[in-house]
Formats: sequence, structure tokens, C-alpha cells
Amino acid sequence: MYIYRDELVLSMSFRRYCFPRAEISQIHRYYRGLSYGLQIEHTSRDIPRFVVFWARDVEEFEEALDANAFPIGMPSV
Repeated sequence: MYIYRDELVLSMSFRRYCFPRAEISQIHRYYRGLSYGLQIEHTSRDIPRFVVFWARDVEEFEEALDANAFPIGMPSV
């Protein structure tokens, strides 16, 4: 995940998703199995509706997103 002033970018081997700040409704923790991720709720028609960014240190990404004024929701565990 790359955090820019006006967008978030998820870059994978064969796919890249760009989320403009204006199209992000909320970012919050998502728990599945034994792992935590960050679910990105958005309004973009070009990106799948359900997107989760899986990270080893979710708290570190939450802090970086918050420091860059992205809409972070309360952890939902």
C-alpha cells in the first residue's frame, strides 16, 4: 500500500488499484481467521466493491493513514 496526499494505491504483482481520496468512505479493520486486514470502503466503479489489504502490522498502517487524514473507522473485532 502506498499512501499519497490525494490517493491510496494498492499494488500487487499483476494489478494496481488507485483509490482517490474523494472516493474513500471509510477504512476499518477486518478480521478473518487469524489475520487482520484493512477493508477499504469506496465508491469507485472501476474497483471491486469488497477490498481488503492484508498486512502484518495493521496498526502501523492505521497510524500512517490517520496521519494523512484518511477516514479511519473504529476497529471492528
